[in-house]
Formats: sequence, structure tokens, C-alpha cells
Amino acid sequence: SQMIESVTERTESGLPVLVDEEKVLYSVKDVEIYFDGPPYEAKGQGELFVTSRNIIWLNSADTSNGYSITVPTVSMHALSRDTSHFPKPCLYCQMDLPDDSLSELRFCPDNAAALEEIFEAFSKAAELNPDPVTEENEEAGDFTFDTSEVHGNLLAQGLAGVGLNGVNGIVAGQFDNADEDDDMDEGEDQ
Repeated sequence: SQMIESVTERTESGLPVLVDEEKVLYSVKDVEIYFDGPPYEAKGQGELFVTSRNIIWLNSADTSNGYSITVPTVSMHALSRDTSHFPKPCLYCQMDLPDDSLSELRFCPDNAAALEEIFEAFSKAAELNPDPVTEENEEAGDFTFDTSEVHGNLLAQGLAGVGLNGVNGIVAGQFDNADEDDDMDEGEDQ
């Protein structure tokens, strides 16, 4: 279920062709899409659709050009406003492709204020498409995530609001107060 494919068809009204029960959760116009890099070259300007199954981008200038990415393919999405790594604020995505290669994808809306909404839509789509690995099986993947390490790396890249799909990790700082509670209990026992 992890894949990215070219989209050459769309409906007469310029919407993506949906299958079965697929629904559009969110859409926004005037979004540039970038794959990998550097160098960073936009694939054009288009409309971004987040559906219950796919992330779809349709080129505004070329009706036979677009991309559809299954939601589970996006292993991570994050807001990036740090222009030292990339010239524009964007939604940064890591894609986990079938050949085990990790590929990067960036969506840059003309209206940077739309980034929060795009992030929320990606997060909702991820919730609707849970990781197929249900058991905590370390051998299920070739590598395991250390969430704090991932967060550290992302923060180093200036990424905020990180959505890790299918990674059940400990939120940094979640247990910071545990030690203080123990100290209080000891005082009462004496």
C-alpha cells in the first residue's frame, strides 16, 4: 500500500478521480511541490488534495500532470518555517518507498498561513490509515525509531509540529516530573 504514482486523469471540474469510499478531507490551491534535492526544483504549481486514502497534487497548468501518494507512504510530516534549509516555509514529508529508499517531498503553499491546515489534514489522514503493523514487533521493520532521536534530528533541521505516522514513542518530557513525586513521598514515610 506504499506507493507514489503519476496522475494523468481528473474529473471535468478538475477534481481528483476518487475510488470507492474515498473522500476529500481538505484541499488548497496554489501549492508548489518539490521532490528531494538540493537542488530544489518545483514540479509546478497546483492544487493539493488530502483524501481519506491519498495525498494528491494536480498541476494547474498541465491537466495531464499530477501525483498521488498513498497516505501510509508518508512516514513523517512536519511544518518547516526555517528558510536556512529550504527557501520557503513548507510542509516537509519523508516518504518510505517500497524499495526501502527514503525520499523527501515538500509542499509549499503560496499562502503560508495554510500550512497549519495542511499539517492538520495530513495528521487526520494518517489517523484514518494506521500502520498495518499492529504488534510491537521490532523485527517488522529494518530499523526502529528512537522517537527522541528523531525529534532531535528534526529540531536540528528547524522542523516544528512533527507528525510521526505509525511511531508510538514517548513524548519528550512526559516523565520529567516523576522524580519530584518520589521525593515528596519519601518525606511522608519518615
